[in-house]
Formats: sequence, structure tokens, C-alpha cells
Amino acid sequence: MRPASLGFARPRAEEKRQLAEQRSQTSQRLRVVRVLVRVDSLIDCGR
Repeated sequence: MRPASLGFARPRAEEKRQLAEQRSQTSQRLRVVRVLVRVDSLIDCGR
């Protein structure tokens, strides 16, 4: 049973790593969007 469980553990770890990367990418995009929105609002205030 141990070898089988180890075989299943590796793909799960890989999936978790990929999910973590996707989450970090989405969070970075959200940050960029927030910054752009702030810049737009500042420009509107400047006008």
C-alpha cells in the first residue's frame, strides 16, 4: 500500500504547487488592476 500512496502523493503535490502559482498570478493581476484604478481616479481628480 505504501508505494501506491507515494505514487499518488506526488501528483497531488504538483497540483497544489500549480494552484499556488495560479493564485499568486491572480493576486498580482488584482494588485495591478487596483493600482491602475487608483491612477485613473487620481487623473480624474487632477482634471
